[in-house]
Amino acid sequence: MYMNYLKIYNELIQKRLSEVPDDVYTETHHIVPKSLGGTNKKSNLVKLSGREHFICHALLAEIYPKYSREWYKMNHAFMMMKTVSTNQERYCNSKLYSQKKQDFSEVCKFNQSGEKNSQFGTMWIHSKEFQKNIKIFKDELNK
Repeated sequence: MYMNYLKIYNELIQKRLSEVPDDVYTETHHIVPKSLGGTNKKSNLVKLSGREHFICHALLAEIYPKYSREWYKMNHAFMMMKTVSTNQERYCNSKLYSQKKQDFSEVCKFNQSGEKNSQFGTMWIHSKEFQKNIKIFKDELNK
């Protein structure tokens, strides 16, 4: 069965644009995520309950085609939603966590590939002279 995640997302956003929850804890959500070009303008912000905010990020992580630029960004953002702080505590069931953790592994692999890798073009060697490991650029070996 096909689920229209975008439709569900849009319906939730439209509901909250017209009806702000006033009796529960709320969080501000970027309708178009900042990582996808959204702004901090009032027209791009909506108040959601903590649960709705979490659900919106779970939906955004499913909307985009797998392995697209947007998919990587939204799955990273979703995993950041799992972060607990003194201001918020979130719950994620085991099935959703398992799937998103697997997707996040793909995100990390992508983010550390090729020139995006923080170690790209470098290597670690042990310096006997200084008695420590140092990082050098690979092209320094040929000098």
